[in-house]
Amino acid sequence: MSLPRKDIRAKLDPDMYEAFAQIASLEGLQLCDLLERELVAFIARRVHDARLLAAGTTRLRITGNFREFQGVLPLTPPPDESNTR
Repeated sequence: MSLPRKDIRAKLDPDMYEAFAQIASLEGLQLCDLLERELVAFIARRVHDARLLAAGTTRLRITGNFREFQGVLPLTPPPDESNTR
């Protein structure tokens, strides 16, 4: 049994709506089906990109914890002091 699908709403300018409606008609789809197809593809691409980015940047040792720095972040991350004790 799958989870219930979530509803989403979007608003477009009239020209964009008409263009989207024409594309859906050309594809032989209803607006909601075309929107779902394109949105799912967009999300899948972004999740894939995020995974590639995470895998490619793990060796950089950037933790995202720069609370000690005010203003502009340093060009290099702070040294790892975990091995000094």
